[in-house]
Amino acid sequence: MGAGSGLRGIVERPGAFDGTGDVESPSGGPTAVRLHVPLDGVSATVHAG
Repeated sequence: MGAGSGLRGIVERPGAFDGTGDVESPSGGPTAVRLHVPLDGVSATVHAG
């Protein structure tokens, strides 16, 4: 990863824990970052944006 890949790195990291990540950045709107990581059989989702 090079310059300008910060969000991509954040979105890829949950994969190390069998999770997923997504970035939604509509034109003129706020950017939303969603990460989903399973925790010991319980699923937790964090929404920031």
